[in-house]
Amino acid sequence: MNFLLPVLLNSQDMVSSQTFTTKYGELWGFYTYFGSNLETKYGMWEHYGLNSTEYEVDKLGNIIDVNFNTYPANYTENNWVIVVNKSDPESSAWVASYVWSDSVWISHSVALFDSQNEYVGVYTIDMILNFINSILSTRSSQVSNTVILYAVETDSEAVIGTSKKGIQLFSIDEQTNQATRPLTITELGTFNAAREIGLFSVAIQKAKYSLKTLPDYYELSVVDAQNGITYLVAVKKITWRSVNWSLIQFLDESDVYLPIKRTNLTTIIGVCATVGCSMLVGMLLAYWITRDLSRITLDLNKLKDFHFASVYKGRNNSIKTSNIREIFQIQSSFHAMVDAFAKSLAINNSITKGNGSIVSSLPYTNQQIETSRQL
Repeated sequence: MNFLLPVLLNSQDMVSSQTFTTKYGELWGFYTYFGSNLETKYGMWEHYGLNSTEYEVDKLGNIIDVNFNTYPANYTENNWVIVVNKSDPESSAWVASYVWSDSVWISHSVALFDSQNEYVGVYTIDMILNFINSILSTRSSQVSNTVILYAVETDSEAVIGTSKKGIQLFSIDEQTNQATRPLTITELGTFNAAREIGLFSVAIQKAKYSLKTLPDYYELSVVDAQNGITYLVAVKKITWRSVNWSLIQFLDESDVYLPIKRTNLTTIIGVCATVGCSMLVGMLLAYWITRDLSRITLDLNKLKDFHFASVYKGRNNSIKTSNIREIFQIQSSFHAMVDAFAKSLAINNSITKGNGSIVSSLPYTNQQIETSRQL
């Protein structure tokens, strides 16, 4: 299992964990977390039967500390497992966003089947969504007018990213002071710093819509009477597999139409072009993200076939990467992971053999574990 750790180290800014969950509810893999001094630490999970074991490891995979627990650690009903269709070898899905370590995350799971088309478990990656903020900020800055962008989960209306700086997107537990979940557009809109998203929420409700029932592309205007601003708003939906996001774009009307007072034909044409360009930002961004999600998903789906050797041999000739830096980094980590799986599992396909337990494939011997207990 140590072949996973170097890949995780290379992509830890984007990816927090890489795990396998067997059909028996066993889980194993690596993850990153923050220590008491906010330093990055690394851990390894081995959960099977009545045993849940977590290791603190260093960057070389050496065991620093071991935490043994005896309790049923069965993950067959967890969301990253139930999201895939266990009767369909083509099944893969993205799990709804959640908050962990004050960041929004999304998980992707791929159903794994053996050579007899028998379901053996799921492979899952947890990916941080901070790159969404970076993309939104970059795209909004490329337009001369002031543009505000939000990325929202369509079904839950949870806000997963924004081009605005310094906005708290999470619900905070008052007792623990820890982030628990993303705020919805209605909840976020109660803060003055994000009034526009709240006004948008009220406007679509008055029009008898929810974000889920809005058309694929929708335009409206909302008035912020408190600040004397009228926003031109455009909504573009992103739909790919189980990903359902909406990009919401706000454009200050006065910022666009004020030059028209000069009644100059050239100015009017320029303003119209600017408005068109600005409103296209959201549509183009939706297209780019959809395209890149499709590439990421297709690569991950190749894992299901267990043809790791052929995937590895053909990888250098088949990469189609994103022109968005953040997504390119994520894709690169996924490609590197496919390579790692290919090298390892082309030699040893023991995951599909034996009695269904992963105990025999654990990377550490009992002697090593006993030694680590004494540390």
